[in-house]
Amino acid sequence: MFELRTQTGERVSVTFSDGLSYPIDDEALVTRSRDFFGRAVSVISSPPPDAQIDEVWHRELKAGAEPYLAKPSQVVDGEEMIAGGTSMGRDGNLLNLKPVHIVTTSSIQALSEASPDSHIAVERFRPNILVEMEGSGFPEVAWPGQLAHIGPVEMQVKVLVPRCVATILAHGDLAYEPSVLQTITQANPVDLFDNGTMYVCAGVDAKVLRAGEINLGDPVTIGD
Repeated sequence: MFELRTQTGERVSVTFSDGLSYPIDDEALVTRSRDFFGRAVSVISSPPPDAQIDEVWHRELKAGAEPYLAKPSQVVDGEEMIAGGTSMGRDGNLLNLKPVHIVTTSSIQALSEASPDSHIAVERFRPNILVEMEGSGFPEVAWPGQLAHIGPVEMQVKVLVPRCVATILAHGDLAYEPSVLQTITQANPVDLFDNGTMYVCAGVDAKVLRAGEINLGDPVTIGD
């Protein structure tokens, strides 16, 4: 999946590994995607009511944690799978959790220090916004429920983000690396649902309350 790249401008385009790029509304994109994935592909702007994604549950990389909220799992082609993204149909969007994903440089630094031999990079976490903070640690753990102001934009921080298999996949020059998920498990386990089960978390998701244009270097404040 991460062999593909998207670019935004006047409209979204998708670029394949051979350098060929297709606008999101080009019928040729559907044909090329079908050939690339070897399965039927559709390009949509809103999800069907029962939308979900198949998520590989690497419990061996998550200290044996059970799937979230007792979700049922099944083994497919030798891998344990759960239904993820089940909020998409309910919320009417194509987002796994909330619209804006935020990660701090402090979290990236803390993970790098916890496992110097792992290739920890912000690209593995795919945030919409990277917040520069001094030092290392996981300040985002205290953010859910608070307001975040970035330039003119106001957001409600909703939830810590439990990390999935996407963090260990190859991203551009970054190789497939299971140790990344193991590092998050060891460095920042969080009792996300207050049920005694520790989950692998890094970064937060937020909902926009007041829209605006965010620019590089805008000040960030957390709190009411």
